[in-house]
Amino acid sequence: MGAVKVMAATSDDKFGRRERNLLKSNMTIYGMAQCTRDLQESACNQCLNKISETILGSCKYHLGCYVISTSCVMRYEINAFLLDPIAPSPVALAPASAPTSP
Repeated sequence: MGAVKVMAATSDDKFGRRERNLLKSNMTIYGMAQCTRDLQESACNQCLNKISETILGSCKYHLGCYVISTSCVMRYEINAFLLDPIAPSPVALAPASAPTSP
């Protein structure tokens, strides 16, 4: 979850997501973290670090966990819970010119 925290703290949208394959257990873990956009990078890191401590203490042996605070949230699951990002709409083409009359 460390990479997800860094992504959330440093990105403009304060959101990070990642999946990681665990070779020993042949399992994929999906994770996400998000901070409110009013937080600076250091405050976001601090918030996510507190949530990480809660996850390590309360969710250690669970296959998924969701912890939310007033300014940040973290979640991990063994099932993909986020949809792939939607591709941006294609750029609109200029309208065709009107046919000229003879």
